[in-house]
Amino acid sequence: MTQVSVAICLLAAVATMCLILPGEYCQITSAAECFHVFVIVGPYLLLALFAWRHRGDQRATRTLLTLNVLVAVGGVGVFAAETSNYRSEVADFTARDPGRGADYIQARIQRIALFAVPALQWFVTLLAAGTLLAQAGLVRRHVGRNSDLDNSQGKRT
Repeated sequence: MTQVSVAICLLAAVATMCLILPGEYCQITSAAECFHVFVIVGPYLLLALFAWRHRGDQRATRTLLTLNVLVAVGGVGVFAAETSNYRSEVADFTARDPGRGADYIQARIQRIALFAVPALQWFVTLLAAGTLLAQAGLVRRHVGRNSDLDNSQGKRT
C-alpha cells in the first residue's frame, strides 16, 4: 500500500506540473515563480514522504492512502478543469478583442485555483502531519507505560 500511496502522490505532482507549466499563465522565469511551483507541488511531495515514513504502521498507511487519493484526485481534477476553462477564456477574449496583446488578456483572467487549491492542500497536509505526530506520541507514551508496568511486576518485555 505504501508504494501505491507514494506513486499516487508522485503521479499527481507530475500531472499537476504538466497541467500548469505549459499554460501561458505559469512560466518559470524567476525564483519567485519557482517557489510558487513548489507551493503547488509541495503537498504531494510531503504526503509521499509521510506515506514512506509511516510504512510500518498499517492504520497510518491506510489513512494516508485514502488522504493521498482524495488530495490527488481533487487537486488534479480542479487544475484540469481550470486549465480547460482558462484556454476557453483566452480564446473568447482573443475573439472579442483581437487587437489586444496576450499580456492584457492574461491580466484580465483571474486564476484563483492556483492559490486556493494549494492552500487547501497545505492545510490538509499539515493537519495530517499534526495528527500523525500526535498519534506517534500517544503510541510511544502508551508503549512506555505498558513496559514500565511489566518491568515492575518482573515480567520480560
